[in-house]
Amino acid sequence: MDLKARRLKEGWSQQHLAEISGLSDRTIQRIENGEKASLESTKALSAAFNISSAELQTPTACSQENDHMSLSAKNNGFLSSISKPWKQVAIHFGAFMFFMTWLALLQSMLGFDSDVLGAIGITWGSLLALHAIKALGGEDENDKQANKQNNK
Repeated sequence: MDLKARRLKEGWSQQHLAEISGLSDRTIQRIENGEKASLESTKALSAAFNISSAELQTPTACSQENDHMSLSAKNNGFLSSISKPWKQVAIHFGAFMFFMTWLALLQSMLGFDSDVLGAIGITWGSLLALHAIKALGGEDENDKQANKQNNK
């Protein structure tokens, strides 16, 4: 039950809700802080909002959106704050570092020419830099095309 969202939607203070429901201010505060409401309190609140008890127990759209956002933030943490193009650049960079390290180890064990390793590093590093520059611009081409189609 997201009592606070329903109360704020009506523009009521906790004290006003307490007065029209016949409950104490403290009871309203406890329910808003997550304590389970008794059957009597639920009935009083549903009468105050002029809705059924079952409807009062159903989360509001606002509270569902807030729950989803907080769950998403908890699950993703730092990654949720990074845009998709920069995540792709980070993955690209990780792959670059992994394979360049692997190639350097192969070069040291097998003794092939280090110029090959340098050429691969310069080429791939340049492509990685272009990818990062593209990420600075925001959307990638697929996103731009999808946005154009959505705007039509």
